[in-house]
Amino acid sequence: MIQLEEVNIVVKRENYLARIRKFYHMDLIKVITGIRRCGKSVLLQQIMEELKEEGIPKEQIVYINFEDYDFSFIRTGDIFYEYMKKQIVTDKKYYLFFDEIQVVPEFERVINSLRMKYGASIFITGSNGKLLSGELATFLSGRTVSFSIYPFTHYLSTLLSIHPSVHLSTHPLIHLFLSTYPLS
Repeated sequence: MIQLEEVNIVVKRENYLARIRKFYHMDLIKVITGIRRCGKSVLLQQIMEELKEEGIPKEQIVYINFEDYDFSFIRTGDIFYEYMKKQIVTDKKYYLFFDEIQVVPEFERVINSLRMKYGASIFITGSNGKLLSGELATFLSGRTVSFSIYPFTHYLSTLLSIHPSVHLSTHPLIHLFLSTYPLS
């Protein structure tokens, strides 16, 4: 039997990456939304990896996961802004990734300031309801491009409905995945 701890499969979300890729270097704020555990953080990691493969130095890529306790001190817009000013140390283009940013009050103002002052390429994630509130629309209207991400189970469900003759559930890894994350 395959234990879940033994399996570490990361599926490249190429359909989403292809849609987002053309915006990597633009100053539009890339807003990635979706329900919890749908793959937003993994998608950010894949984008950062692609940027490194393009030759962007890791020093110009800043990633903050606001659910990580290491960043629990960033709980106001002022602290967030001051912290980011210390991260941007050259006049080169920076790529800023903020995961679950909605936990920081007034993050919209900080994001807008970072975009205007530094010309950074900014990617933010969060849950649908919290991130798509009126504040985001007010401060960043016309400066964002949004992408809705769905769980991998949504992809499997679609695949099975398009190709009903495919018996994916007989493969041990797919069986483990389906038993852990049911399609319904």
